[in-house]
Formats: sequence, structure tokens, C-alpha cells
Amino acid sequence: MAADAPHPAFEGYAMETVPQASVGAPGKDGQLELAFAADAAGRTRLVRDFTRAPFHVGRALDHDHHPDVATVYIQSSTSGVA
Repeated sequence: MAADAPHPAFEGYAMETVPQASVGAPGKDGQLELAFAADAAGRTRLVRDFTRAPFHVGRALDHDHHPDVATVYIQSSTSGVA
């Protein structure tokens, strides 16, 4: 058996095509909307967020070196660049 040949148990799968999601399907056309505003003390806060797969917004963190800035982590489950 060649080094790049599939194991005999997987030979049937080697030639299968993987179905693709249609254009604009969840996970293909993600959406990310964030709204920030200053609070009464003048610090920036995340006041609204909306995401659609493949994005996820983590909780806003207030531990940044600049005390008036909120740090928001955005995660993507794809291998693409956002």
C-alpha cells in the first residue's frame, strides 16, 4: 500500500465529494455587528452585538492597559480571515 493511499476501510470514501453549502448559507456569509458607546464615566462599552455563523463575540473585557478601552474578542470557526 502506498504511503498516500487510504486505508482499505476508507477506499469507498476517498472518491466521494463533500457537499458544499449554497452561497449565502449560514457559515458562508457570516454577519458581525458591534455597537460601542461611552458610559457615564467616559469608558467605552460594548452596548449591542449581533453575529451570525461563523462568528462568535466573546464577553467584553475591561482589563486593557488603557482603562477607558474595552477589549472584545471575535472568534471564527472557519479557516478564513475576517
